[in-house]
This record gives sequence, structure tokens and C-alpha cells, in this order.
Amino acid sequence: MPLPHKTAAYLENRARYVHEKKNGWALLATKEFKPWEKNVVGKAVKVVLNYSVEGRKWAETSESMNHLIPIIASEITATHIKDIPEPKRMAFSKLMLWVSENHNYFAVESDKIPPQIIQLAQAAGKETLLRAKSEIVQSARNAFNVTNLERPENQTHEFNFRHNFEFRLKHDVFYSLAELRNLMNKCIDQSFAKS
Repeated sequence: MPLPHKTAAYLENRARYVHEKKNGWALLATKEFKPWEKNVVGKAVKVVLNYSVEGRKWAETSESMNHLIPIIASEITATHIKDIPEPKRMAFSKLMLWVSENHNYFAVESDKIPPQIIQLAQAAGKETLLRAKSEIVQSARNAFNVTNLERPENQTHEFNFRHNFEFRLKHDVFYSLAELRNLMNKCIDQSFAKS
């Protein structure tokens, strides 16, 4: 699904974003990111700008996640691919591509992974998938964790675009990471279940 560039929300948020950057704002300056996480942040900015920063509906978060999950899966793949020996490398790459393109396939808890994807997961190996899942979990806990106190509706001070935009970005990436973790769990559980 292509991004809906130049929507009213995008144009308004982009103008506010540029204004804040010109006034010295360093996005998520208090966070330390791994290189792949920095890449995700850079790409996530363009996604999050398309949706309401304050007063957002769940449907907008869901749309944002639909764009972010493939971005994150691609960055995880690019980061880990060099450490995976062939033929596991190709299997892992194909598996992550399938997960990124078909993440909505798992919307229902009872969905089963197709046999060809189970074969890819098995060819990639359980350790490879566990390493990728661990990277996802660490990133969600450390770099993109959000608390209820950060929620715009829980602020006691005046509206602040910087704070709310950072919250929305972390929020959307965090939930996208959580969804990827759930997908990895399903792949691992269904591919390596004891017979």
C-alpha cells in the first residue's frame, strides 16, 4: 500500500515538523539507536507525518503500522543477513519478505502458516529466527518503548508538537515491532513444534 503523500495531515504536519527542526529540535535526541533503528526512524518520519499527531484514531495507527512493518522487516533482514550462512541466508530473506508483505494474514489468532513458509522457516533455522526475534524485542523495550505518561491525552501541560510527534513515532514503531514479534513467534511455534 503506497503512502498517501500530500494529504492535508501530511502537509500540515510537515510544515510543523520543518518549523520545529529549524528551531533546533533534534528528533528523539535523548535516545541511543542502533544503525538499523536509525534507518527505521528516518523512514518512519515520512510515514507518521501522514496521520494525525494528536487526537488520532486507531485506524490511522493501523494504517501507519501497515507501512512500518515492511520497513522494519527489511531493516532487520539487512542487519542480520551478513551473519547468516548460506543456504539459511536466502531462506531467512524470503521468509522476512513474506512476513512483511503478508503480516495482515495473521490478523486472526488461529491462522496457520502456509507449508511453504514453514519450509522457509525450517531452512532458515530456529536459532536464526530467535536471533531476529530477540533483536525485535530489545528494540521495542529499549529504543521505542512508550509509557502511558507520554500519551498526549495524559499531558498536563500545553500542547507540544515535538513531544506528541515523538510519541506517535515511537508508539507506531513499538506496536509494529510487537506485531513482528508475534509473527516471529507464530513462525517459530508452528515451524518447530514437536511432532
